[in-house]
Amino acid sequence: MTFEDKGIEATSNSEITTDKISDTTVSEVHIVPMRSNRGLVAIASCVIDDKFFIGSIGLYRRDGQYNVTYPNKKFNRSTMTLFHPINIPAGEAIYDAIVKEYENLLASGLEE
Repeated sequence: MTFEDKGIEATSNSEITTDKISDTTVSEVHIVPMRSNRGLVAIASCVIDDKFFIGSIGLYRRDGQYNVTYPNKKFNRSTMTLFHPINIPAGEAIYDAIVKEYENLLASGLEE
């Protein structure tokens, strides 16, 4: 079976594209609640598409809204993002899974 048989196409610059790029599954979401520090309410980790573990995701709450931040590394005077979603559906899937798990934790008796 070739990549073409699976609906995957290799482009000239060795990128792989697929029709299912927006089908991101997020599982094994773990939340570590924090005492609110400048809006940081939790640190999260999760597994993406049963292939990648990502951790050190910050969950912030300001003005009733949640925001997810991804880890970065500082080198001298510059900052490099270690990972982040590259499309909106993937970012929304991660955001939704983390916020849902955090809110479930709050509903189970954890105080903000």
